[in-house]
Order: sequence, then structure tokens, then C-alpha cells
Amino acid sequence: MIMRDRNTFRSRGFGFITYADPDAHKAVLEKKHYVDGREVEPKLAIPKAQQHEIPRCNRLFVAKLPFEISAGELREFFLKFGEVSDCYMPKDYTTGRPKGIAFVSFVDPSAVDEAMAQIPLHFNGREIVIDRAEPDKPGMRGFGAYRGGGGGGGGGAGMG
Repeated sequence: MIMRDRNTFRSRGFGFITYADPDAHKAVLEKKHYVDGREVEPKLAIPKAQQHEIPRCNRLFVAKLPFEISAGELREFFLKFGEVSDCYMPKDYTTGRPKGIAFVSFVDPSAVDEAMAQIPLHFNGREIVIDRAEPDKPGMRGFGAYRGGGGGGGGGAGMG
């Protein structure tokens, strides 16, 4: 079942599959899957009654990236921590230029722990910022399905 927007009927970018065999999902989770040339991340749907148990995070939020790097270069950098399943680098909607941030997903959540243990990280001679990209909690507002760990801010004109 593909989930669609109620008003526009456009795909919301995710769906659900029900298998006749309860163990069939194991084979799906072990392989890579692609839709329209982009790797998709199959996940096991957790019933609402069990959602209070938070699974380990397998995604990193990365900031302060050089604008000229590619997703391939970033993926290569993070391979030292574990197998990378996806590397998404958002671009500014109006200019199409990189925002200097990324989301790096790993096959094994222990790779996130390993990367976090190595802070501070340097990429191409520049210190980068990483944090666990945890799913938003129900009721939270914000942009995207994942968030970085906050921090930063400041700057600009002061009062006084």
C-alpha cells in the first residue's frame, strides 16, 4: 500500500507491504532495494503498542561540510565506520546549491556509535559536526523525518 496525500493524492514517499509468511521480511531487510534509481531503506513496521521501545539509531546528521564535495566522497569517508547504505545531501530549493549538510545511513547502528566516539572529525582538512539523526517523536513539528541533535546558532547583530 503506497501512502498518498489526502488532498493531492501524490505519493508521500513511503508505503507498507504485508507478507503471507511472517518471516519473509528477514530476506527483504538483508538485500538492497532501489526505486527510480535511488536506494530505498526497508524497515520493519512496529505496532503502535510497541513504539515506546526506541530502536538504535543508524543515521548520522552531518554539518559544516565543504560545499564542493560529492555524496560519493562523503560516503567513502564514512566507510571507515561501517557499511554505508545511503548518503543524502540536501540542496537549497531555490538555488539548487548544496546546504553543507548531509544524512548518512549505515547498515549497522554500531557504525553510528563508532563515528560518535571519534568526535571531532575532520574531512578534507575541515572539522565537521556529526550527531545522531533520530526520528522525530510523535507530536513534534519540524522539517523532514529525521533531525540532527540541535546545537549551534548564535551570530548576527546583537542588541545593545
